[in-house]
Amino acid sequence: MLVLEVIRGVDHGRIFPLPPGEPQLLGRSSEALPLTDRSVSRRHAELTPDGDDWWLRDLQSANGIWVNGRRVEDRVRLREGDEISCGQTVLRFTPADRLISGPAARSDLPAELPPAGTVAMSERDIELPRTLEAAQARLRLLETLSSLAISTTDSMEIIDRSIEMLLAQFEPSAIFVLKRSEDGTDLDPVGRHRGSLEISHAVVERVQQTGRSLLVLDAQEDERFKEMKSIQDLGLRSVMAVPLHMADSMFGVVVLDHREEASVWDEEDIRLLAAVGKQISLAIINANVAADQIRQARLVSMGETVATISHAVKNIMQGLRGGAGAVELALSRGDIDMASEAWPILARNLDRIHDLTFNMLAWSRSAALELESIQIGPIVQEVIELLGPSCRHRKVSIKIDGHDDLPPVPVDASAFHQAVLNLLTNAIEAVPAKTGRIQVSLTTDDQCQWFNCVVEDNGDGVAPERHIEIFQPFTSTKGQRGTGLGLAVTRKIAHEHGGDLILDPAFQTGARFLLRLPMDLDGDPGDTDSPGPADRVRNLDEFDS
Repeated sequence: MLVLEVIRGVDHGRIFPLPPGEPQLLGRSSEALPLTDRSVSRRHAELTPDGDDWWLRDLQSANGIWVNGRRVEDRVRLREGDEISCGQTVLRFTPADRLISGPAARSDLPAELPPAGTVAMSERDIELPRTLEAAQARLRLLETLSSLAISTTDSMEIIDRSIEMLLAQFEPSAIFVLKRSEDGTDLDPVGRHRGSLEISHAVVERVQQTGRSLLVLDAQEDERFKEMKSIQDLGLRSVMAVPLHMADSMFGVVVLDHREEASVWDEEDIRLLAAVGKQISLAIINANVAADQIRQARLVSMGETVATISHAVKNIMQGLRGGAGAVELALSRGDIDMASEAWPILARNLDRIHDLTFNMLAWSRSAALELESIQIGPIVQEVIELLGPSCRHRKVSIKIDGHDDLPPVPVDASAFHQAVLNLLTNAIEAVPAKTGRIQVSLTTDDQCQWFNCVVEDNGDGVAPERHIEIFQPFTSTKGQRGTGLGLAVTRKIAHEHGGDLILDPAFQTGARFLLRLPMDLDGDPGDTDSPGPADRVRNLDEFDS
C-alpha cells in the first residue's frame, strides 16, 4: 500500500494510508488526511487514484502546493519518493515498507505525553525561555554523545559514559539502560546504573508496545499507570523513557525515574532524552559495525599470517627432510665424508626454524620490557660467537668497534640480543661468500643521550623502492630463504625501547642499518622530558656519529 508520510512539520511522524481506488482530501478539515498545520488550508489539495497511479491537484489553497520544489499549477502524477510541500508541512509519497519515520524508525514519533488534565505541569515547566547556560549544557551533551560514535568500538563503554552524562544532566533517582538479550526474548539491564535495580516493567512494556518516548509527570496519579502494582511498590513519581532503535526493530530502552518529586521533567526534557536515545543508538550501531569490521580484518590478517608462516615452515621442513635423508643415507653406507657434506643442510634449516620461532614470539610479545643498565659489548660479542659457524661456512668476516669503552645502556637484554641477531643474520646472508665483510660499530652521541649500533655489509644493498617495504612483516628479499620477520621484529624492539631502526639510503656499497636506543633508563617514549621519536634521527649524518 502507498502512504503519505509527514517528514517535516508539526505532524512529523504521522502516516496516512492511501486506500486503492478511493480519492483523498488533504487539509485541516479532511477526515482521511487531516493536518494540524495552521498554514495548511482546510481543503488544500486532492489526491485521485487512476489504476496504480495517483494524481495530485491543488484546490485553490491559500499557500499553494509543491512537488519536489515545483509548484503544482495543474494536476500532476506522483511517483514513489516524491515530496509534497503544503504550508510548513512536507509529506513523502512512498510505499508503506519504505517509511522513514513510520515503523522502520518509530523513535521519530512524537513522545507519548501525560493525558490532558490528569496532572498539572509544575511552575518550572512554564518558565520560558530556558537560560542560555542550560541550552549550552544540552548542546554539549549531544555533541559529546555524537563523538562517542567515532571514539570507541566498545558498546558497553558507550552505555556507561551515556549513563554518566544523563545522571549529570537530569539528576534522576534511578537510571537504567536495558538491552535486548542475545536470544531476543527479554530486555536486560546493562552497564552501570544508579539506584536500585528494581524497575517498573509497566513503563518498559509501554515503550515496547508503542515504540515511542514516554513522559510521566506523576505516576501515582497518571491514569495509565496509577493502578499498576510495580508503580505503587516502587513509589515512582516522575518518569521518562525512550526506545533505542536499530533499523526496524527496538533493541533497548533508556529509563529515568524520580521517586520523591512529581513533575521533575517536562516536554522539553523528553525531547532532549529522545535525541540522546537516537545518539546512543547510532553510537552503538556504529560500534557494532566497527567491531565486526575489526574482527573480519583480524581474521583476514590471521589467515594471511598463518599462510605465510605455513609456507616458511614448509620450506624449512623440506630442507630438514632433505638434510636428514642425506645424513641417513650416509650413515647407512658408513660414509662419514658424505654425512659431513649433508650435515650443514640439516644445521642450516635447524637455525632457520629456530630464528623463525623466536621472531614469531618477539613479534607477538605484548609483555612490558624488563630494562636494566648493562654493558652492550658482551651481548654483541655473544651474538657474533653464536653466528661463528655460519660465518666460517660462508667465509664471511665480522669486525666490531667501540665495544670496550661504552657506558651501560638501559635495554631488555633478551630483546636486544634478538635485534642484533636479526641484523647480523641478515648481513651474513646478504654478503657474498668468501669476500663478505660485516662491520659493527657501537657508539653514543656527544651528549650521551643515544646509543647507536651500526651494522654495515658489502652485499648488494637494498633497492630504493624497497626501503620502506623491507620493514613490513612477512616481506622478504631472500625468496624462500627468508620469513620476512627479522627487520620488522628488530624495528618493533627498537620502538618498544623508545628508539628506532633506520636504513641509510645514501650508503652505496652494500647496506647500513642504524639501531638507535635512548640512554635514559627512566625515559618513556611518550615522556616530553626524554628523547622521543622526533629526536631519533634528524639527518643522515648521524650514521657517522
